[in-house]
Amino acid sequence: MKKLTTLTYADKLKAIEAVKNGLKRKVVAAQFGIHENFVTCNDEVVIAGTLTEEEILESVNNCIESDKDDDFNDEPQTSSTSVSINEAKRALTTVRSFIEQCSNIKDNVFSSLFVIENQIDLETVNCLKQKKITFLSRLNL
Repeated sequence: MKKLTTLTYADKLKAIEAVKNGLKRKVVAAQFGIHENFVTCNDEVVIAGTLTEEEILESVNNCIESDKDDDFNDEPQTSSTSVSINEAKRALTTVRSFIEQCSNIKDNVFSSLFVIENQIDLETVNCLKQKKITFLSRLNL
């Protein structure tokens, strides 16, 4: 890396005086090597390179292997999507149809389904109520 030469205080004063006396800034920068030093200070820094085919293949294989490892090490993800009321009603209807087809089902199973159905209906009624203005503040709109 090139060593950047700095101007001494005296050189800075000379440059300022030259600009004040009407000499163009480009000329002053050229005389004192200001622009040239600034532009060429990082000439030896590596900013790009070329990869061989082997390096590219190795990189791709590493990515593929890490993806496979991620698939096997993933814990079962729980779905955080919300279920709509209509989806819940359809699911309950499906469960009820299945249980009705089974034999030797106790009455308490049907009463439990009835409780679930009532809860879904209550949720339907709650959704039909107009929300208060404070509800909007919780939505972070």
